[in-house]
Amino acid sequence: MSLIAATFADDHDRSYAMGCALNAYAWGVIIGPTFGASAYQYLGKPPPFLIIAGVTLLGAALQMVILRPKIQKQTAVEDLSFFTLARDPQILIASVAVLIVNLGMAVLYSSLPLRMIRTMNASTWLTECAVTLLSGTQETKY
Repeated sequence: MSLIAATFADDHDRSYAMGCALNAYAWGVIIGPTFGASAYQYLGKPPPFLIIAGVTLLGAALQMVILRPKIQKQTAVEDLSFFTLARDPQILIASVAVLIVNLGMAVLYSSLPLRMIRTMNASTWLTECAVTLLSGTQETKY
């Protein structure tokens, strides 16, 4: 997000680019667990990790070619410590809100697949399909 904010100066262009980035993130959250579980169940343990490593290296290479990083001298910025930011009421409110919203989903993410395996004798890919449905409902809250 910071790269997008630094690249696009116009508010309209920046909001469009952030929307595209969040859309890609949402697709990854929705497709990722099902893909990983299916690849693990049908191909074994190493292939999902090797595929993700390959996609990551491809993404890094494309970023280096397309973005062509430049070293820029930093301007002086006000030094803000963690404790200074933690005392800010707006940051505290936002942090607590994010914690509360994600707490329920975190409990479901960790306990639902185990419960499905124990009670329904569900396969790995089926449990991850359920997690994918949870991911889709979580993304619509934002």
